[in-house]
Amino acid sequence: MRHLYLTALLAVLVCTSATAEPRARLVVTALGGGAFFNAFTKAFLQPFAQTADVTYRMDDWGGELAKIEAAVDTKQYPSMLYESSGLSAQQACDAGLVEPIDYETLGGTNAYIKGSVNECAFAFMSWSYVYGYRTDAFGGRHPRTINDFFDTKNFPGPRALPRSSYAIVEMALLADGVPPEQIYPTLSTDEGLERAIAKLQTIRSSVTVFWTAFSQAPQLLSDGEVVMSIGANGRIDLAREAGKPVDIVWDGQMLDYGFISIPAGLPDKALALRFLEFMSDPKIMAGLSRYMTYGPSRLDAFAYIDPETAKRLPTAPQNMTRYVVADPKFWSMNVDRVERRYLAWMSQSQ
Repeated sequence: MRHLYLTALLAVLVCTSATAEPRARLVVTALGGGAFFNAFTKAFLQPFAQTADVTYRMDDWGGELAKIEAAVDTKQYPSMLYESSGLSAQQACDAGLVEPIDYETLGGTNAYIKGSVNECAFAFMSWSYVYGYRTDAFGGRHPRTINDFFDTKNFPGPRALPRSSYAIVEMALLADGVPPEQIYPTLSTDEGLERAIAKLQTIRSSVTVFWTAFSQAPQLLSDGEVVMSIGANGRIDLAREAGKPVDIVWDGQMLDYGFISIPAGLPDKALALRFLEFMSDPKIMAGLSRYMTYGPSRLDAFAYIDPETAKRLPTAPQNMTRYVVADPKFWSMNVDRVERRYLAWMSQSQ
């Protein structure tokens, strides 16, 4: 009798296991990896998974439009959401590869920093390109402005730049005296682009590394391979928090946003939308700053960030004395022209 009971119980368990619905999996493809993946997971994915009873995974990419295009064309969706810079988000939007964003479900457009709202990408964080420097490199003197990055007489030593022109041409023009509101009108002309390249040429002999991953800038500074490097503020700040002799110059920063997009035609769009709504909660959005000094895009989220952390965010008032906000529409229309010129300059011998 006991044997028959166990057999029947086993049959029920097997039947239940075979028919039980598997837990949904949220897949987010994002830039950067490493420290950013860790911060994103702790701030958003882990608490969402507990609330929604889902599993999750993060994948890495470089912002290539072809990946979203392939998913949409084949109707095979390896990822529900794509995190990217404003440029990649705008390109995907212009190509009709991502879903429109309904901001009414996310608090309304007026809830967000001016300039962060995109019709088909949700800005969940603010961050910036800045330059970091070695605090022990200049005999007790510290650079204070973007002009100092280009001053190899008073601040000598090797520098590092990204292999992409994004943000670099803007920062060069700021250092050359172009007012922030005139940066993109200037870059829209060939003469303006050449002005940026001419400014970069003044430090060409000091640029020893062109990096390809955001993690490289703080590592180059920490190792002492360079004395200055342009990079993402949160990455450089993590090195400072780890006790490395590095700091950030906020003057001349280019403020950008981290965007999330849903690929067009995604079958399980409802789960992706639930995640965006979760991220848009001001308390949740503010949580990212606990793990990395990237700020929220939602205005009322700043109330949930402690004052000491707030001072290290790109949007702190004292960090926004001279800055430019990235213009995704400009970059979507001009990226090929600007990148070709920058790469030609980069390939020149010193």
